[in-house]
Amino acid sequence: MVSRSGPGSGNASYPAEPLVRCLLLGVWHGLSDPALEAQIRDRLSFRCFAGFSLSDFRTARPPFDIVALP
Repeated sequence: MVSRSGPGSGNASYPAEPLVRCLLLGVWHGLSDPALEAQIRDRLSFRCFAGFSLSDFRTARPPFDIVALP
């Protein structure tokens, strides 16, 4: 992550190039934003193309799973 250049207390932004690469992946494969995020987490080829390392998407499991009731 990059340090903020302007005033304010927001999060630092991602560099533009990986975001553009992710946008291209989403357009080329017809993916919504949540589906693109899932594919970037799942596919090594997507991570490499976007410029992310294996450790960029390490997250904890959600505290609960949403289960559809019959």
